[in-house]
Amino acid sequence: MKYLVVPTLDICLKHLAQGQTDIIIHAEPVATSFIKKLRLEEQLKILPIVMDSSPKFPLLVSKESSFGQAFIDNFDETLTHMKNEGLWEKLITSPPSAAK
Repeated sequence: MKYLVVPTLDICLKHLAQGQTDIIIHAEPVATSFIKKLRLEEQLKILPIVMDSSPKFPLLVSKESSFGQAFIDNFDETLTHMKNEGLWEKLITSPPSAAK
């Protein structure tokens, strides 16, 4: 499988709309926002693909951040607890809600 790495999502979407690539994988809310911003609703469609598990995305923390290893450890522990209690599954399968 050939793939292309580009610096921004808007470039990915333009490549997709112009037929220079066949598919991109990105977070649905972000992709939807960019598609609307770029006025590509007529050219692009987001497919409702549900995965059994999430790809391994990294937790990014700036080197300048005051958060240290204790924060990362606590984050990992909290996420593990959520998964063990079934809260993670409920969170990712719940319909999105708008922030007020």
